[in-house]
Amino acid sequence: MVLLIFLIFVLNGTAAGYSTVDSLLEEAKYQAQVAGRPDDAARLYEKVLSGFAQDSNAMVLARRGLSFCRMVMGETAKIETLAVTHDDKRKGEGYLLMWRQAFGSGNITGAVLSGERIVLTVDEGYLVVVRKSDGKILWARRGVDSRIAPAVLDDRIFMPVRNGSLFCLDGMTGEPLWNSRCGTATSPVRVGPGNVLFLSAGREAIALDSRSGKRLWRTVLPDESRMAEAPVLCAGYLLFRMAFSGIAALNPKSGAIVWTSTDPALLPLISGEETFFIVNKGSLYCLDGFTGKTLWNRENEAVILSLKMEDHGPLCLLDESGRLSGLDPESGRQLFTFQASPGALLQNRGRLFVADRKGRISAYSEDGSPLWLYPTGETDHLELVILGNALGVLTENSGFFLLDPTCSRKEDPRLAPVRLEAEMMIKSGLSKSAERSLQEALSTLAPGDPAMNRQLAHLLLQEGRIQPALDAFERYIASSDPLESGDKALLDNLRTLTGAVWTASVEHVGRFSPFYLQDNRIAVLGVGEVRILSLENGELLWRYRLRKPDAALQTGLMIGSELFCHDGINLICLDLSSQHERFHLEVRENITQFAAAGNDLAIGTWNNGCLFVNRVNGRAERRDFRKIKAIFPLTADNALWLVGLEGGVMRRHGNDLQFLEQGEKLSALPVMTNGHVILQTASGFCRVYAAGTGNKELEFRTGQPFSSVTADASRLYFIFPNSGFGALDLKDGKRIWQRRDMAYGFENIQCSDGLLAFSGNGRVVAMRAEDGKTVQECRVVGRVASTLLSGKTLLVRAENGILYRFDVK
Repeated sequence: MVLLIFLIFVLNGTAAGYSTVDSLLEEAKYQAQVAGRPDDAARLYEKVLSGFAQDSNAMVLARRGLSFCRMVMGETAKIETLAVTHDDKRKGEGYLLMWRQAFGSGNITGAVLSGERIVLTVDEGYLVVVRKSDGKILWARRGVDSRIAPAVLDDRIFMPVRNGSLFCLDGMTGEPLWNSRCGTATSPVRVGPGNVLFLSAGREAIALDSRSGKRLWRTVLPDESRMAEAPVLCAGYLLFRMAFSGIAALNPKSGAIVWTSTDPALLPLISGEETFFIVNKGSLYCLDGFTGKTLWNRENEAVILSLKMEDHGPLCLLDESGRLSGLDPESGRQLFTFQASPGALLQNRGRLFVADRKGRISAYSEDGSPLWLYPTGETDHLELVILGNALGVLTENSGFFLLDPTCSRKEDPRLAPVRLEAEMMIKSGLSKSAERSLQEALSTLAPGDPAMNRQLAHLLLQEGRIQPALDAFERYIASSDPLESGDKALLDNLRTLTGAVWTASVEHVGRFSPFYLQDNRIAVLGVGEVRILSLENGELLWRYRLRKPDAALQTGLMIGSELFCHDGINLICLDLSSQHERFHLEVRENITQFAAAGNDLAIGTWNNGCLFVNRVNGRAERRDFRKIKAIFPLTADNALWLVGLEGGVMRRHGNDLQFLEQGEKLSALPVMTNGHVILQTASGFCRVYAAGTGNKELEFRTGQPFSSVTADASRLYFIFPNSGFGALDLKDGKRIWQRRDMAYGFENIQCSDGLLAFSGNGRVVAMRAEDGKTVQECRVVGRVASTLLSGKTLLVRAENGILYRFDVK
């Protein structure tokens, strides 16, 4: 039937049911992909090109489909580029991405609109001006302070440099018009009434004439102003948020301090005409701009991450749980709320934009309806800024994106054809062409598109290209949530590529993601749960769910079959053999770490105290130590050490307490390993003690603290922040071996049975402890969060929630 309709269409030119462009494209897809008739599909694509020239989106789809069909038929054809043309934009086809511009690997730190130009600051001190319509670079200058965002007025750009001057540049050419010695600026310029320029330089607030750069006044603030944050105007006053002592309001004409407030503000100030708003963790305050007095405050259940308000609009906040709420700015009454994702928030013309931690930009209406989603592929840090009628996205590694915030499509319409075309190419054996097509689209259209990244990863996997396949899988996992749905095929692919014994999906916590090994059981702490896995195969043995599902477990200790952990409020004891909770105890303390102390569990705190909890009945006793501040308990050879981060070391053996020394501040956390206590001091010394006797075994000067350190019976192993690492003799402190490795940037070191495991970025390298020679290199997907080396078994937990087991050969 389909073939009959198709023949009628070819003979007559049109036919009922196939006279629309959509039906033509659908039939062409069917002929190319299902029926396997690229010649017939090509004729349909040609029909679209000749009869629907007014539909630019259809023209793009047809040109790409025709190029594919000709390629399959053995004809040479160049695949059309997907760059947006001016005609496309004028016809309002709704392309989400207007353009993208990368500047090497530079971090984009600021963006502002100047007429039809966009002024950008880029790492390494660059000021770059690009054309708004297509991103073409018009001019660039080096030497500015790229930590500070630019400011513009008419056709002039105001930009500080690090030698203490503020430059005024011609926006058309970049040529200097004037410069003013005002000290090292710590804030962007704020253009105020009368075109006066306001900024801060450390503890000084400064006003300059925008025409000449002449200083109008200078005022000393009670404290240093916040770095890279411009003052705001409210109630006719100039408000500076200071680093430690609150807010200062200045008269913009004279610079006189009108009032100060000690209210702590942890986010940039948001101002209205006569009121302004500050955030302190989960508390939101509305203050009077005339007096600085609190008008109302509101408590939020979770920590507030971002606060925004546009003229005559609601006050919008986004919290750590991903809840997005709109409030009446006059009363604090809630107007709307819906679930989004935690990240950065921007508000514009009744639309809300969220840049989440997976690099996705989502647009919502105020009723919570999703409008569109764009995956940038950038997971480190994103900033959003409105630039006229466009939305700018500033990234650390992926350049600058300009999006159309009014787009009415759920995603960019150019993405689906690329995915389909790549799939057809792979089925037809044109893997190289498919790879080129996917790489081009990921580079120019949507670097973080999960579907295309997954297609590319599987294509590279089939070709046996391990390193590129791992990179593609990493981008896929970073921009989507495949592990939350238990994607076993993905875990199997990663096991194959990495050479791991097994891979398992565990809860993602972040940079600090501890896990513990005891009796062939692995205890993995996560958000709202503890997972117990089998060391043999990684299978889940038991899952314990917390009473508070969003609580993050980040402190724990395994003693035999018992696991102790803390969720920020409660100490929990789990029996892993019988798989039940033994007890939980309310401990509302800021915990440092745990240590076993005979029948007790020693719990260090940041406020000079240590809790001793009986492991049998859960009874707790608190002891305060005046000479020891910020206590870290450590245990080895039946001795309990209490080490103060701010100074003070005490050792307890049995019932005997021994105060070893007042000591000095430590520059790194204390380490207990293989019967040694290792302390690094702020003055640059490293001290090694015998844990059992308390005797000082070794003291030497390091100059700078080790970023990670461990030891065995005879050697101390270290990593320097500059990527140097090596081994010292514990008897005399002499260097045994040392190496430098700039490629991996090692951050952590583990030691066990003559082996070392160095971890950094997405790699873990096993080396021989005696000479530092590499034994095995293990590549994982994602940044390494934590490692554990036991004998020849190496466990690696990545920040994305994947746990790997390797056997070191």
